[in-house]
Amino acid sequence: MFTSFTDEISTLCYANGTLFAGTQNGLFEIRSGLMKKNDAANVSNLYYSDKLKLLFVAEKNGLVIYEHSAEWEKKLEIPRS
Repeated sequence: MFTSFTDEISTLCYANGTLFAGTQNGLFEIRSGLMKKNDAANVSNLYYSDKLKLLFVAEKNGLVIYEHSAEWEKKLEIPRS
């Protein structure tokens, strides 16, 4: 299905009808058999709050929060101190 995808997946998360895969080379969105790279971050963990409708992405350089309207978009970046 994804013949060119060779990254080792460190975390998966299902959020609002979309499967996200976090790897050392980025955050990938998988929907309807298509895969799109959302960010080139080194992702260690993913969490989706159904109540807040936000995707929390723990990455090497801090925390990124995504919000979904028509597309998943970065809402806030909190750098690592």
